[in-house]
Amino acid sequence: MGLTTIKEDYFYDPVPCYDYEVRGSSEYKIADQYTQNHFSSLVYFKQDEYKQAEFTVSSFSQTSKALIYEIAQNFSSSISSLHLQLNDIGQVTKILNLEEIQANFLKSRVGLLEKYSHVPDISVILDNYEASLKEEEKLRKSLFYYGVYRLFFTGIKELVQDIYPQKRITRTRKLDGFILSLALPVIEDILIERVKDTYKVMIEGRIDFDKLDKNIFIDACRFMYGKEITFSDIVFSAKESYELDYNFIFLRGSYKHLFEIRGKLLKRDELSFHSKKFSFV
Repeated sequence: MGLTTIKEDYFYDPVPCYDYEVRGSSEYKIADQYTQNHFSSLVYFKQDEYKQAEFTVSSFSQTSKALIYEIAQNFSSSISSLHLQLNDIGQVTKILNLEEIQANFLKSRVGLLEKYSHVPDISVILDNYEASLKEEEKLRKSLFYYGVYRLFFTGIKELVQDIYPQKRITRTRKLDGFILSLALPVIEDILIERVKDTYKVMIEGRIDFDKLDKNIFIDACRFMYGKEITFSDIVFSAKESYELDYNFIFLRGSYKHLFEIRGKLLKRDELSFHSKKFSFV
């Protein structure tokens, strides 16, 4: 059997076929609580000529033993394999296998209820998660604005295809739930360069204060971190980099998001991936 990433290989070899290795870490402080987690996974990603993609996350592992991370990992098994519709710039516009995802969660619900019977209101948590799986748009936004899923659907492929040798672009997009469960509008300055047979993309982001709901945002910051906080106390930094081959296939990528108030780290997310084409675990 040849070493390929064709899906039929799943039939011949029970070990999952994959295209990328992903590693990341997250630090988060809210009030007096601090959490840190390091994680890794494998990703299978294939896109066809109809702008539909198969995206599968497997072999996920993490270091944190915190209950919230354990529950999140078990719940997310139902969304580990996705069939997606993309737009012209590679962003997800619809989750096509939503019914399959809902059915997978229903199958696992009884086991989850038994496993976490010691958790207060676990049935309510399960009900809320099940409800979120019924709203395609809400689920899509929760998945593709951060984390492993976000890395591969950044909306840059079509931007890359019409440049030579260099191009600068500015755009605005929202980071849902990055901090304080708020949608954070971010201005992105994008530099795209062609270097021989590869394309390199550098992105730097900053808060778009013109589109930010300033009252809600500053009130949330003051409620959590002190009444005297002003916008000058807040630091947000977003840096991303990607490399694609001449066929516009991702070779590697990474992002780092940082949020501080008065020099104190409140949240930091770091993720990176690199290609493992034609390889098996």
